[in-house]
Amino acid sequence: MAKTKSDAFFYNGSWYHRTKYFREDYSVGYSKKGGFKSAQEARESYKRMLNDFEKQKRGLYPASRGDMLLADYLKYWFYDVYVPTIESSTRMVYEIVLNNFILPNLGDIPIRYCNADYFDALLERISGYTKSSANKARELLNIAMRNAMAESFVNTNPIVCAKSYPRGKTKTTILQVDQLRRLMAVICDTEWLTETMLGLLCGLRKGEILGLKFSDCDFENRTISISRQLANEYIFDDSGKRIGQRLIEKAPKTENSYRTIRIPEIVSVELQRQKEQVKKNKEKYGNGYHDYDYVSC
Repeated sequence: MAKTKSDAFFYNGSWYHRTKYFREDYSVGYSKKGGFKSAQEARESYKRMLNDFEKQKRGLYPASRGDMLLADYLKYWFYDVYVPTIESSTRMVYEIVLNNFILPNLGDIPIRYCNADYFDALLERISGYTKSSANKARELLNIAMRNAMAESFVNTNPIVCAKSYPRGKTKTTILQVDQLRRLMAVICDTEWLTETMLGLLCGLRKGEILGLKFSDCDFENRTISISRQLANEYIFDDSGKRIGQRLIEKAPKTENSYRTIRIPEIVSVELQRQKEQVKKNKEKYGNGYHDYDYVSC
């Protein structure tokens, strides 16, 4: 689900809109403009501001753009260009990579001086943080420098000639039958029995388990249909600072994740038991119970 922000907002007795502009070093600055009598008036001013900003952006000469510091370019590209196109969970990962790994190691170097040797040295320093830090940093820098070429900040993408860092492999532990039985024996005494069964015995991902609804369950044919996931969406203020999070329904991870699977009888029985428990909770809490049909409340 895409995140939307209003062009106008009411503050301190009048209507405002956000603004952005180019500083002397060609980095993007942010502010707000107020004093408007209505939201419509603020929106119209916002549109004019955007048009002026785009005209100024197109008017910048490639040679001048090359003098922009790499750090300023990355911040401009990440928050103005890249963030609006990605999910909040992806933003969370890359924001950590940018602010914790990349920016602290850059220094004041103009983007046009950044060659393959520079990026090799940068990634070497970053590789000391975690097993995957250099891999994710190279990945993000490659996307950024491709965009820098498209916007005429640089003529080539030097990242393609920089050293590659393999992605760290996660060790997968496969439980044996006796281990599964011991685990299930312990889980039976917790409130997570249904969710554990769906994960262990049906292969559902965490988000798919949380997004499963009773309307997805066909108890007669003993199947469940996966058509959504429940995930955290991070909430950001106008400055880009993360201020909270909320749960949202999203499409499954890939097209192949849409599926109907046959479930073991023990899972079907547990789902029906869970449905009865939900019915009792609805009767107990009355209007205080908000029913969204989720299996896992």
